[in-house]
Amino acid sequence: MDRELALLEDRLDSFDPVARRQALVSLRQALDRGLLALPPIGDEVNLHCHSFFSYNPYGHSPSSIAWLARKAGLAVAGIVDFDVLDGLEDFAAAGSLLDLRTCVGLETRVYVRQFADRVINSPGEPGIAYQMGVGFPGGALGGGPCRFLARLRTTAAQRNRALLAKVNDHLAPVVLDYERDVLPLTPSGNATERHICLAYARKARSLFGDGRALAEFWSGRLGEQVRQGDDFNTRIRIQTITHGAVAASSATEQTHFNFSRSPRVGHMRQ
Repeated sequence: MDRELALLEDRLDSFDPVARRQALVSLRQALDRGLLALPPIGDEVNLHCHSFFSYNPYGHSPSSIAWLARKAGLAVAGIVDFDVLDGLEDFAAAGSLLDLRTCVGLETRVYVRQFADRVINSPGEPGIAYQMGVGFPGGALGGGPCRFLARLRTTAAQRNRALLAKVNDHLAPVVLDYERDVLPLTPSGNATERHICLAYARKARSLFGDGRALAEFWSGRLGEQVRQGDDFNTRIRIQTITHGAVAASSATEQTHFNFSRSPRVGHMRQ
């Protein structure tokens, strides 16, 4: 059963929603037949889990996060993805099947003009603030597609393409094609900075291997000594995208909102 359990848990992270659902139903059936046991529900919660619909370093889907939360005995679990609610239905359905209370949030970026010279809560990006919304019941408003969510997705893609153009110049010959190298890393086309960094790390490894040549390439491009085995993804993000690095000027060029205060009322405008 251990091998079968491992296979089912792997299938929970499939990009195919049918495969995810079938794996979850099989796990539920195993529980009902007494082949598996879960701990009692406790009083701990985790309401800030990113799924693979934005970026999860382990590739976990909303269904997989729900299963892991239930295995941990959490009372409530929540996913929070960047700019999308694509995982909402998947997560809610998984929670219902596993008797797990769930909630869904969304995280996005705002440029605060008054603090353009101050770091708010995005390290290395003055003026940028991460804003949260929690407790979304669905991904549509008024029974139809949500234009607000569509705008978030479009702006994120524009920003990513601007980042890619600048970082490609800096990291050549390690260059990426957004459609070919980045978008396939996420199931619904909502790539993030971390997907871009992962794609660069993979492309460099394909060109230089895993040895000294790879470390020397990154040392030359990142401006610091890099050793074999270092976390290239994090180093790439810090030195090329955030912390005043290569693509830092793109941070405010393609933010979702500019936030300004009038004498009467605060407002958000694109």
